[in-house]
Amino acid sequence: MSDIGEITDIEHGEGGGQRFTETEHENLGDRLQSSCAGICIGFLLFFGAFPLLYWNEGRAVERYEALNEAEAQVTTVFDPWNISVANEGKLVHFSVNITNGDSNNGGPTDPIFGISSPDALQLHRQAEMYQWVETKSTSTTKTYGGGKKTTTTYSYSKQWEDYLVNSYNFRRNNRGQYDNPSSMEFTPETFTATSIKIGAFDLPQSLINRINWAEEMYVTLDNITNVELRERTESYDGGYYIQSSFDSIVSNSNIDYNYNDVTTSSSSQGDGGAQIGDQRVFFQQTPPSIITIVGVQNGATLGAFVS
Repeated sequence: MSDIGEITDIEHGEGGGQRFTETEHENLGDRLQSSCAGICIGFLLFFGAFPLLYWNEGRAVERYEALNEAEAQVTTVFDPWNISVANEGKLVHFSVNITNGDSNNGGPTDPIFGISSPDALQLHRQAEMYQWVETKSTSTTKTYGGGKKTTTTYSYSKQWEDYLVNSYNFRRNNRGQYDNPSSMEFTPETFTATSIKIGAFDLPQSLINRINWAEEMYVTLDNITNVELRERTESYDGGYYIQSSFDSIVSNSNIDYNYNDVTTSSSSQGDGGAQIGDQRVFFQQTPPSIITIVGVQNGATLGAFVS
């Protein structure tokens, strides 16, 4: 059986919201039933683990044998800027600069902001939105007669998140008090150069997806090519701040809640002046670097080694 406790006000300010608790009581019979179900599931997992362990050990042996086979066949290439026909179909190994093979065309470009990085391998747009976030904490205590009491506390605060928080899934929303926008105008996205070269070879798509280094990229309002977007954007900490038109106003018990009622500049006042739906956008770029690569030469690119 569950019953909802009273809502307790907490400080309204940076990330301020409310919290409430739910208490669930479980008697001894319910606990015994849950324990029996847990025991049955435990037995199934115990016996099911043996074939899984056997399969995993087999994979480890296959990987070890494949690595030994590759080590015996690999050919070191000392001049990766020239493709040797003699190495076609062979497993090759070399170290070389990884570069943007199409930098003359402007490099990777964000089509919304118009930001580009001519020599970069990739351009990364990092986007965050100021939203209501629900957090949950649970505590359990034993009660008289072998029962159990579970208390769950739900808290609501404003936070910057790089994904859309669906407020419709909140346990309690007080008639829209904790509503978030239904979409993010700007989302995190990566833009990749049309051609990435490793010496004279083209980097295969499977390895492009594994590029994992980047550096901060400072941008200004002058870098935005979209005039309408530039006019409603502020510079903020090397990136951009875009105020939202989203308005979260509800009336509850004759009290008006308007957490977006601010009169100061959002970017100049930090989170204290931020509104629900405001966004911060930053950019990163992936510069050329030196990499070491092993793969099967297949024309002007490299493929996976199959033992």
